[in-house]
Amino acid sequence: MTRICLLGDSHTASLKLAWKEIAPEYPDIRMTFFATAGRYADAWEVDSGSLILPDATKESIEGANNYKFGRDRINGDFDRYLLCGLKFSSTQCAPIYESFRIDGSEHDDRTPISADCFHHAVRGTLRGSMAIKTLFKLREITSAPIGIIPQPHRCGDGSETDVLKNSGSMEIVADEFSRAAIQLASELEFDLYPQPENTLSAPLQTNEIYRHKGVHMNTAYGQQVLRAVLAEIPVSPEELEDVQPSDPAVQQPSKIAAALPVAPTPSTPPPWHQRCFKAISALFGRDP
Repeated sequence: MTRICLLGDSHTASLKLAWKEIAPEYPDIRMTFFATAGRYADAWEVDSGSLILPDATKESIEGANNYKFGRDRINGDFDRYLLCGLKFSSTQCAPIYESFRIDGSEHDDRTPISADCFHHAVRGTLRGSMAIKTLFKLREITSAPIGIIPQPHRCGDGSETDVLKNSGSMEIVADEFSRAAIQLASELEFDLYPQPENTLSAPLQTNEIYRHKGVHMNTAYGQQVLRAVLAEIPVSPEELEDVQPSDPAVQQPSKIAAALPVAPTPSTPPPWHQRCFKAISALFGRDP
């Protein structure tokens, strides 16, 4: 039995509802969910080998939602951990392109920056996300593998999506988001589970059929994501006892190893790039 902890924000709801329907397909997997609204997701604290929610946070959640809070302690004995949403999102990167343009890509009133500067700004935004902060907290309580499921792309509405559509630059931001996410996964040694392509209607845009309400997706979307994730998770040691070395399940290359050749790691940015990146990060209130 492989025990998986799935921790996230409100975007976890579609996955939890989906798991109720598809769990019988995975009898050797047990999945436990821990989720809060995004504004509380940063409140998890390391305490005696576990992550806990402070009493003040639980009281605030219970008072705002009129219900008794459930699981409030995440132990370090799961076989694998998955983080969902937590601002690991292309939506967080789009405002950079709203204020700055890659020099030579368009001609308008936005401040021009180099492609390298834009890349490091996107990478810095993702590195400062709540998902990465939670990753570091988990590393204090467990050595088990950790994966990140990015926040789903919007369904074609919202100011960030409109800016990208109107500029014709969705492909540029989509490529940079993917490149930066892959590099962070390699650098920080976590598994990255990109949004399944069959859920997209365009780069950075989720098909409308998967919308539940607002920016949140439905159960059908959750099923697509969980099936894609579970297809990448290695079988547990006890399940390998009767598997021969030639079995594809043993030889399957990791997602990161397969993706890295098409995403070359840039060299350390020169000082003027660093200054540019710091200026952009300061504008959006993020640390480089």
